[in-house]
Amino acid sequence: MPNNLLSREKQHLANLLEAIQRCVYFLNSSHAEYDTIDATTI
Repeated sequence: MPNNLLSREKQHLANLLEAIQRCVYFLNSSHAEYDTIDATTI
């Protein structure tokens, strides 16, 4: 039983890590878009 609990906890942490990585990826790509905008176009 503890092994099952441990593997569920590991899966939960892996899912959280994946969600964080996705957020960082999208935030980084959206930030890159703003870096390419010229101040004269605003």
